[in-house]
Amino acid sequence: AMVLKEKQVLYKLIQIDLSKGRHFTKPICTSRCSTPFGQVPVLSDGLTQIFESRAISRYIAQKYAARGAPLLPSPKDLQKWARFEQAASIEQADFDEHASGIAGELVFGP
Repeated sequence: AMVLKEKQVLYKLIQIDLSKGRHFTKPICTSRCSTPFGQVPVLSDGLTQIFESRAISRYIAQKYAARGAPLLPSPKDLQKWARFEQAASIEQADFDEHASGIAGELVFGP
């Protein structure tokens, strides 16, 4: 939702209760919903459905590039684009696993 707000895009947010398996039931996962393992979040944009928060964020940032602040470097500037991809890879591979573990302990721990 943060990227949608930044890009000034109207959206409908559907909150679901993961603890009750709601992400596996209709209407969240319809025949059009082809996310493996009932993953959330899912973006539905017309006939386009995307899961994985990073892919959703990049899709929105690119589709609405002319709105709000630029969130991605231009692929035309290869050096800036490569640095962005490098940082995104570091965040996913080296940071997210550890941060998610800490967050999980804080939220679900004793």
